[in-house]
Amino acid sequence: MADDVCVGGGGRVTRADLERLDSLIKDRSIDYREVRKLAQEMKKEAPFKDSLIVLNPKIGSTGQRRLQCSLRFDHVFELLATHEDRTATDEPVLWGVPFPGPVTSSARTFSTDPADP
Repeated sequence: MADDVCVGGGGRVTRADLERLDSLIKDRSIDYREVRKLAQEMKKEAPFKDSLIVLNPKIGSTGQRRLQCSLRFDHVFELLATHEDRTATDEPVLWGVPFPGPVTSSARTFSTDPADP
């Protein structure tokens, strides 16, 4: 991602901004409950509060700490795939590349030991 990429509406969220939030989330010297609180407070401030990208800190009591980012479906077509057809189809194509079908994956499993990857 470029250092000056704009992922915000009224403001700009830079790579440095995302790295700052990510660093807070991954700071294991701070209790997970406090990190959750601090991350939510940070999201309420500029430049994050006006961001088009949705920022979801994932901070679990069993060790998970990551920053999940997503973009609303409408924004994909408004900002990234402006010339693509957004209607439902049995054979979807995005940027001229056919998507072969559903992605299959097994159900998630959880370890009882937080040290297990």
